Amino acid sequence: MSRFPTPCLACGQLSRNGSYCPTHQARLDQHHEQKRKAIKKQTKQYSGAYTRLAQIVRATATVCAICKLGAIPNDPWQADHIVPASEVYSLDQLQAVHASCNRARGNKAL
Repeated sequence: MSRFPTPCLACGQLSRNGSYCPTHQARLDQHHEQKRKAIKKQTKQYSGAYTRLAQIVRATATVCAICKLGAIPNDPWQADHIVPASEVYSLDQLQAVHASCNRARGNKAL
């Protein structure tokens, strides 16, 4: 917070929050968050926690959570997230599945 009020760059209202009034700062933050989500979706990026945990799940997979079968040649293991990938923080939020089973199931819950 600045010591003296400065005018908001969007509306000119005096504010001690920096370059924008609280209303326009919230809109700017929301806009930036939407852009980050779009980039993340476009580049298929996942959080660091998800990436590390998914690697462990794939490396230790023995049975598919969907079809209940073991390893299938030319059908790699995937780490399927039970909760949204952005909220994955522990191994119990992921399950090992075959890539073909995961594709066939799509976006449906088990």
